[in-house]
Amino acid sequence: MVKVLFLIIIYLLIKLKAKDINKDSNLIIKKKDNINSNYKKKNLILGTIVNYDWKTISPFFISFKKAGFNNCDCIMFANKIEQKIINKIKSFDVKIIQKQRILNVRINNYRYKLYEDFLRNNSDKYHLVLIIDVRDSIFQKDIFKYYENNKSILVLSLEDENLSTIINKSWFIDAFGVNIHKTIENERIICSGTILGSSDKILEFSSMIWKVLKINNYSRKRWHDQSAVNYLIYYKKLFHNDFIVRNENKNGLILTLATANPKNFMIDSEDNILNGNGEIAAVIHQYNRYNNITSKILNKYSSDSIKENEYNNYNKIEFSKSFLKKSQLFKDHIYLSLTKKNTNKNVKIQQYILILFILLILLKIKFSSFIHFQKNQGIKIK
Repeated sequence: MVKVLFLIIIYLLIKLKAKDINKDSNLIIKKKDNINSNYKKKNLILGTIVNYDWKTISPFFISFKKAGFNNCDCIMFANKIEQKIINKIKSFDVKIIQKQRILNVRINNYRYKLYEDFLRNNSDKYHLVLIIDVRDSIFQKDIFKYYENNKSILVLSLEDENLSTIINKSWFIDAFGVNIHKTIENERIICSGTILGSSDKILEFSSMIWKVLKINNYSRKRWHDQSAVNYLIYYKKLFHNDFIVRNENKNGLILTLATANPKNFMIDSEDNILNGNGEIAAVIHQYNRYNNITSKILNKYSSDSIKENEYNNYNKIEFSKSFLKKSQLFKDHIYLSLTKKNTNKNVKIQQYILILFILLILLKIKFSSFIHFQKNQGIKIK
């Protein structure tokens, strides 16, 4: 009986280990199966800079270099930028395309024309594309690595408020009228400042946005690009949900701060900005809406924080080191404490159950042996 139970224990241990090995093997096989021509292509970050000083935009480029993007081009369309600032930007391996605006259009609208034209000629060179506001955005991790397995995708960042808020309401009504706004006013705001997707979808979306802006008088001095984005997704429903990923502030890789719920972002002791799950967000947008966060960003990503031509490229780990140490996290001087997230919860539960089962079997074996011994000695058990 003892030998049988011992063999059962050995069998269970071998089976559990084999399961782990098989799981790892499946991941490797799956990863190999997903490898296709897209992964030979570069990823791309697109932005526009007009009449900015270096202090305003330096956190964007310094954070881009520090975040350790792999196989990625960063291209900026520039206008009214001093040559010395252009030279600094180029020192961060960023390509500058100087463009004069022919049309009397706000840059937040005209940029979609620039993106459409560029991608129409270069779409086949890139796998994933991120179009992003430069003035108020930084990078903390390489965001592309989280979507590299997606062949066709459009990642849209949702703000924590809906389209009935005063500012977005006025923009939308000005562009599309009261009646259309009423049909979608309860939908969540889709931020136009950070849109990620496969090159084909970004080309398609940029083309649609520019077309809508032209039809609705893009020359007016209002922020119509965000209204156009929401109009196309919610009212026209031009994109199928199968390839749309909705990025939430609560647990997303892109954190949009302007209308964010205070529970949905924190700052750790290393001045990393975290989402509501305590994870380091890959992209931070609208950080300049909070004075204390702006000062931390400007300090962390200042020109003094990185030596010229001695850049320290690195990829941030999934969780902040200080978060794993259960240190205090804070948002606007309000202290919060979080516990370590168990990333292998199911595996650990299985292991605990198996250990408990083994202990019970060992106890049973010991008890059986004791009774057998007593019987052999002729001792009566009371």
